[in-house]
Amino acid sequence: MILVTVGVSNLPFDRLVAAVDGLTAHGEKVVAQCGPARVRPRRATCFDYLPFAELEEWVSKARVVVCHAGIGSVAMCVSTGRRPVVVPRLKRLGESVDEHQVSFGRRLGELGLATVVEDVSELAGAVRSAPTLQPSTGLSPKLADELLAYVESVRVRREL
Repeated sequence: MILVTVGVSNLPFDRLVAAVDGLTAHGEKVVAQCGPARVRPRRATCFDYLPFAELEEWVSKARVVVCHAGIGSVAMCVSTGRRPVVVPRLKRLGESVDEHQVSFGRRLGELGLATVVEDVSELAGAVRSAPTLQPSTGLSPKLADELLAYVESVRVRREL
């Protein structure tokens, strides 16, 4: 099963949600948490939002998780042993208030914690070849705190 989650932002992520139907071509079940998207996939089970515990359960069952490059979503994936396919939200498309997800997503890719897809036309190929599980990262259970600290350090360095 493929899980797609756009996080809890109030900004729609139509670009990713519209690409979901392209993931169903090989007959694998797709579940999508779509948030406020203005489009809905026709061939996927869709939810607007899921409670944290329920989303965590879907993540642990998924063969692959596709998500935005949000700290919470990535932390959930990594903490359950998943190497997510991340699609960063873009400010110029009204998906985010700034470009922080692009730099964060790229850094995740450099660290081998995620597969980064910036062009959704490449999403289906990335999902087909995505590993189900990843080796232990050695990161502490407080992964979200570590990721937040990293993002803050990048922001501070850029302001200097």
